[in-house]
Amino acid sequence: MLTVVQSKNLLVKVILLSLLFTVSITGCEVVRQIESGFGIGQNQPLPTASPTVEPTLAPIDIPPLQDDESKTLMLWVPPQFEPVENNPAGMVLLTRLHAFEDAHPDLKVEVRVKSISGESSLLNSLAATAYAAPEALPGLILLNRPDMETAALKSLIFPIPSRAAEYNSPDWFPFTENLVSFQGVQFGLPLFADPLVMAYSTQTVAFPPETWQEILNQQNAMVVDLNDQAALLPYTIYLSANGEITNDKGEPTLDPDALTRTYQTIYTGASSNVFPTWLVDLQSADDVWNAFLHGQGTYALVWASQALRSSPNNVSIAPVPGDPSIGFVNGWMFCITNPTGDYSRYDMMLADFLLETGFLAQWSESAGYIPAQRTVLAEWHNQEMAAMLDAAAEQSVVIPSNQILQQAGSILNRYSISLIRQQTSPMQAVLDSLDALEVK
Repeated sequence: MLTVVQSKNLLVKVILLSLLFTVSITGCEVVRQIESGFGIGQNQPLPTASPTVEPTLAPIDIPPLQDDESKTLMLWVPPQFEPVENNPAGMVLLTRLHAFEDAHPDLKVEVRVKSISGESSLLNSLAATAYAAPEALPGLILLNRPDMETAALKSLIFPIPSRAAEYNSPDWFPFTENLVSFQGVQFGLPLFADPLVMAYSTQTVAFPPETWQEILNQQNAMVVDLNDQAALLPYTIYLSANGEITNDKGEPTLDPDALTRTYQTIYTGASSNVFPTWLVDLQSADDVWNAFLHGQGTYALVWASQALRSSPNNVSIAPVPGDPSIGFVNGWMFCITNPTGDYSRYDMMLADFLLETGFLAQWSESAGYIPAQRTVLAEWHNQEMAAMLDAAAEQSVVIPSNQILQQAGSILNRYSISLIRQQTSPMQAVLDSLDALEVK
């Protein structure tokens, strides 16, 4: 029988378990060792040197079960996929898992729900479990791109056979291979993509603007999270100005010309109230969405999933402005934690069962994410929305690595806020930004 478990305080359980094995370690020390050992404390800074993955590191082997024992596969998912009645995406998943169990009577699936952030997040829970109870690790875990990168660097997940040849097919969006790979190694099986889009009210906007100059000319407010680590506003303008994110060595870079155009756009927008000063006070994606829904802005720069899951009928989406239009894409993928374990082949079998085209079309549409395959997106019921998402995803690039965002992204955010507050000039902001990146 399928089991669904809502994890509420995994860290406490891990501490208790650790005490059974090591009585000389206090509860606080266990927490400290977990965080320091895996580098996933809430305030843990990212390294300034370029970290590298170690794909050959051997995972911990779990003793195989006896032939007469039942086999239970463990799947960890974030709350938006929790199999509960008021969650359509979760119920679609639940039905599919029941079908898997029916097709394989000797296998059972247990679903555990972990938060996206905080003490009991997917990433923190994975680190804590690997430290104290590796036998309880999930066979499959759903991770977004930033968490996948961190988990790979800490050897919490392991490489899977590359499917680069498959992803290079025109059926897949161009970003797919980069989304599920890190430092040239594939660590995930692509499940959902989440491109950045521009939301707008169809009651006030008949034809959404296609360039940043059109946005400035209209002088209508755009709501955006200026505190997002991904530096969504400056990076989106910067990419449309043909700015490069990394140099030929893979290091973060800022092109002076593209940066000048970016800061000039933000400064002009601030002067005409396209980017009002109150944007600085927004602290989350939810704040942005609520401000937009309450009419504080005509447009909003948001992840597609947020608009798809909670949009009223009078809200639509379009690709982000720019000529060309280039935005970031995040996404969710299946990752494996023990490729040499007794259940590894069953875990991969379950993953492939959940990646079947017909099911994935239904699951992705109910979840508010887009699949990485165009043929899957073509099976959506809402083909008008599918066409808009296809256009938004076509020119999207994968969200930069955590290291790049820690260095260049934080600089872009800082000086964008200064420009919106009219505390500096575009040219001075360019000079200060380039100096700050050189120091980092």
